[in-house]
Amino acid sequence: MKKITLYITVLLISFLSLTNAQVSNGDFEAGEISPWGGFKNGIVGSATTTPYLGESCGRIESHDGSLFQDVVVEVGKAYMLTFYAKWSESSSSSFNFVIKEGSTKLINQAIVANETGWTENTVSFTPSQTNIRLLWYKGKVTPRYPAFYLDEVSIGTATNVDSNLNNTSSAYPNPTNNKCTIHPQGKVKSYKLYNTSGTLLLNKSVGVNNCFTINLKGFNKGIYLLKLSNGEVIKINKN
Repeated sequence: MKKITLYITVLLISFLSLTNAQVSNGDFEAGEISPWGGFKNGIVGSATTTPYLGESCGRIESHDGSLFQDVVVEVGKAYMLTFYAKWSESSSSSFNFVIKEGSTKLINQAIVANETGWTENTVSFTPSQTNIRLLWYKGKVTPRYPAFYLDEVSIGTATNVDSNLNNTSSAYPNPTNNKCTIHPQGKVKSYKLYNTSGTLLLNKSVGVNNCFTINLKGFNKGIYLLKLSNGEVIKINKN
């Protein structure tokens, strides 16, 4: 992601089309697995496991198996991909989520999941090719992998706009040395703070006044993404 120096205006990242605009059947509600590819996979409903949302979710069967989908993106744009993951039972092994550009792995990130409930995973990336592959692949290991569930896969485009445009949230000061006050546009119940690798750093509720301050003291210098519950994402620069 390109680093942008801010002086007076605040840059807001608004992630557009976070509900499966680029990923087809990302909620697995189409009644069939298509257009997902892979092997030893399928769609299951509440008789097998409780989906994260809706009536069904994707499943990679026990031992080895995979799910993948090819997606068209724009070169040089910043994206954030979100998905929810769960094991059917406790697993002593883990595997990685991969974004491929041809034979090159653009992203190779460990999946966070457990058997007790759905876990949100986020990945930030900037492609250098227009065609990418989203890949969840479990190989053969001992002991065997249990079944793996996947739901609500979405990928959004990040577009920088100034905070002085209408109908956007704002943050000040930004860049900041430590504290940054957020003024949301519309009602916000909570927020999550990520680094540019997609690692969740903070997950907090917002008070009734709908305006809040985050403290980045102790965090490294760089870019952070503040995702609000109203769908907006604010890019914060820590000095």
